[in-house]
Amino acid sequence: MEPSLSYRGGWSTGAVRRWVEGGFSAAVLVDLPETESLRGAGLQGTLLRLAERIEWMCGWEGALYVEWRSSGRICPVCGEQGVEVSRRKYRCPECGAEWSRDAASCFNAVKSFLEHYLRRGDLAERSRKWLSEKAEKSEESLRKL
Repeated sequence: MEPSLSYRGGWSTGAVRRWVEGGFSAAVLVDLPETESLRGAGLQGTLLRLAERIEWMCGWEGALYVEWRSSGRICPVCGEQGVEVSRRKYRCPECGAEWSRDAASCFNAVKSFLEHYLRRGDLAERSRKWLSEKAEKSEESLRKL
């Protein structure tokens, strides 16, 4: 059975467990803020504790925990640098796609992880093609993903 490329806006340990029990591998990518940008802020400790708990849950459920940096300013469809059109919203000058920075960061992390960590350029290309089709169906807007 071929794994599907889909985004459902989150995950749970039950979903990870079902994938692992079904014979698939599962990875959880965590894009933590740079520690320098949070130094001294109360949020720093909270985020680090959350990351520790996610890592612990991944170990418990059999998933790979990976800290992976990604940018939401890069177009998830074609890879060009986006232009900010409003707070945390971007538009690609090359292909015209629009997206929210957070959603694009997730997609870019997955594509980069597939390509560079797993060396599965074929899956990275499938995810890019899937996202491109989604953009076309929604008239170039990826904001609702």
